[in-house]
Amino acid sequence: MMDQNEARDYGIDLYTKNAVPYIRIAKIVARTPSRQPIKSSIARMRLVPIDSTEEVITEGLCSVNETNDPFVIGIVRPVGDSVQWHASHASAL
Repeated sequence: MMDQNEARDYGIDLYTKNAVPYIRIAKIVARTPSRQPIKSSIARMRLVPIDSTEEVITEGLCSVNETNDPFVIGIVRPVGDSVQWHASHASAL
């Protein structure tokens, strides 16, 4: 599940289907008698192709108007030899 308080009932899944990368947001809608979460997908988005130097950044690590937003994702790649990252793509779910 996501770490942000506002999003604690939500989770993010990165997956590939037919060689196409996707990201999915799921929400806990109920629990089984053994307290296991029952999830429902509320958003799914096809991602641009991601190469081996890029990473998907989620869970409030991206911001809108200088405010962290758990529903904004970014695809980033390293800048040269530094530990800093440069966004190559960003989307809101």
